[in-house]
Amino acid sequence: MVPVETVQANQPKQKSAKIMSTDSIKTTSTASSKPNRSPETGSGETANSPEAGPAENLSPVPDAAQSDNPKESSLTDVHVHLQDFQFGTDLSLVLERARKNRVYRVICSATTPADWSRVQQIGAQFPDVLTSFGIHPWFVSKVSGTWQNYLAILLDQPNMSGYYPAIGEIGLDFAMKERDNSIQESFFIEQLEIAQERKLPVIVHSVHAVERVLELLKKHAGIPVCLLHGFVGSEQQINRAVDLGCFFSFSIRSVRKSHKKERQTILQAPRDRILLESDGPTLLPPREFFGSDSPGILIQERGEDGFLLHEPAFIVQTFQEICKIKKMDDDEFYHQIQMNENHFLSFWKQAKQ
Repeated sequence: MVPVETVQANQPKQKSAKIMSTDSIKTTSTASSKPNRSPETGSGETANSPEAGPAENLSPVPDAAQSDNPKESSLTDVHVHLQDFQFGTDLSLVLERARKNRVYRVICSATTPADWSRVQQIGAQFPDVLTSFGIHPWFVSKVSGTWQNYLAILLDQPNMSGYYPAIGEIGLDFAMKERDNSIQESFFIEQLEIAQERKLPVIVHSVHAVERVLELLKKHAGIPVCLLHGFVGSEQQINRAVDLGCFFSFSIRSVRKSHKKERQTILQAPRDRILLESDGPTLLPPREFFGSDSPGILIQERGEDGFLLHEPAFIVQTFQEICKIKKMDDDEFYHQIQMNENHFLSFWKQAKQ
């Protein structure tokens, strides 16, 4: 856990944004005094500076594909860190806000053995939550002992959702100021081997390391599916990842107007490989990982009611912006996202009914 100080950032208020509940949300940027864990930059480039909040004047998710079972016409946040106490102690409130925005399922990713127990508890408590367990590249130097035995126990236990866990969040981060690439690769490879042996999905973080990540994924072709979260890459890298069976997930950070590389990645990614993530709760990584040029606090966007904007409910905003980038009708993209989610989850092991 990385403690952060409470400060008020000098960010202007934003215009309201519509969500499924039709409530108006005015955003300001603040920093949390809670302990933090959550890596946020995902794949590709390092975050450099905080920006103003989410896209403005977004319409609700379309009412298409309604059915008697709301989960059959819903969205999935495929990458979030609910174990972070910045979300508060009552996660039922976070998930209720998500359901109001028709986000009925989330995938909660662990990052270090220190948070595995809490992620397991969350998965055992909430039927809407799938889980993944792994060691994030930020924390490999702090891990010792026989974590493999603990991981094996967790992977053998299905969540309340009925799904067995995946492996994640794992990967490589070559943007870190102080790092040992060989240690990162050693942990990444060992976890890829576990996923391959058990036929489990992987959720991968890749910053300034896309080429090496794709090389290692190719060597572990027995892995059923890979999610490259927050991905940023060239068209050639996108095509290679697709050939390896990868999906790409994007957050509100990915669609910001000034993030040209991220938006170009979304434009070039095949529509049948795109998924949505919040990567909540944090917006920027702590300074200790990326040197003095990074902010010393974790800037966060909150509504006037105090809720974090990097939470599952707000993937609706990312959905709307991707529609614009891809020049797709809302209903068309909504159906596409549902098909993508079903395809991705078809690779996850389920407990026998």
